[in-house]
Amino acid sequence: MAETTVTRTIDRDAGAVWALLADFGDIGWIPMAENVEVEGEGVGMRRLIPAGDGDPIAEALVAIDHDGRVLTYSIENPPFPVSSYLAVCTVTDTEGGATVEWVVTFEPTGEEAEAAGVIQAIYDMMAGWLADATA
Repeated sequence: MAETTVTRTIDRDAGAVWALLADFGDIGWIPMAENVEVEGEGVGMRRLIPAGDGDPIAEALVAIDHDGRVLTYSIENPPFPVSSYLAVCTVTDTEGGATVEWVVTFEPTGEEAEAAGVIQAIYDMMAGWLADATA
């Protein structure tokens, strides 16, 4: 397994950022994430995100710690060059607002650096969307 870490500081309240991320079934803050289907609730729940004409992207909530602001989820069928995907997302208060850190373990299906680059690019976009949604 490979691992990559993406850390971004957002000039927003950490509590507001955490509230968006912790509501695992509602990703309305992500552009183009319409018609998301949710199965179950709490740990074990799944969100099915439409992905064009293909199968929806299936993400499952593995663990959540509200006090520590830590969220762990897997992607069962990642839409990028990996065959296994587990992300641990942590939100902390910082002087500049909120620091969001994603530690992702994955099994690359090709070049590890390419897969890590795709993952980092996705979380760069997500950090921007989080900032926009909490503005």
